[in-house]
Amino acid sequence: MTNKLPDPIRPGRAGGVISSPINKLEEKKREPCDFEHWGKMATWTLPQAHGLCFGIALVQAGIYEHNKLIKLMAHSKQPYQQEMFKVWSLIKNAYDSIILPDRVKPIFFIQWADTHGVAIPKELRASVEETEHKRRETLDEAKDSTQKPLHTTERETLLKIIAGLAIAAYRYDPKKGKNEAIIEIKQDLRKLGVSMSDDTIRKKIQEGIELIPQSQDA
Repeated sequence: MTNKLPDPIRPGRAGGVISSPINKLEEKKREPCDFEHWGKMATWTLPQAHGLCFGIALVQAGIYEHNKLIKLMAHSKQPYQQEMFKVWSLIKNAYDSIILPDRVKPIFFIQWADTHGVAIPKELRASVEETEHKRRETLDEAKDSTQKPLHTTERETLLKIIAGLAIAAYRYDPKKGKNEAIIEIKQDLRKLGVSMSDDTIRKKIQEGIELIPQSQDA
């Protein structure tokens, strides 16, 4: 589907008197659309997304009000209005079917538009795709930093702390086969919402003890 942008419709022709809301829409269509700016938006309302398909920047528009406006084009003989009506019918149907939300992410709307043959201005597409690319790069960098594995020194330090606390605070005795300290630690962890098995607690304490110099074991 190609969203054509013909010359502005002029009122006053026989049988073609245009209502005030449509005149206002025509005025917005004459204004240059800053696609780069709109492509950086986090979300668009569906009326905004609809307008942007035709190079029209609608700053504030609710679905109900926009739907009333587009219905005025239902029987228009103007190709431009016919095309706007058809595209809005697809958008409104997707909204009613809970496929498109009332506020949609630009990249998601473009993906939906591509699958339904709705044309997107190339400048708008480029801006949205560039913004989405930068967003994904930022998320990947943040993910890499949070999932960075502990270095050997950091891991050994944490294990020593675990073993030290077990011995000093819970009276854990490395020489005993069965330690009540394990049960106490498990219960205290559970109070904090942390579930951990006896074997896991015992294993980590033991790993830490093995890193402590023997002269400090006693």
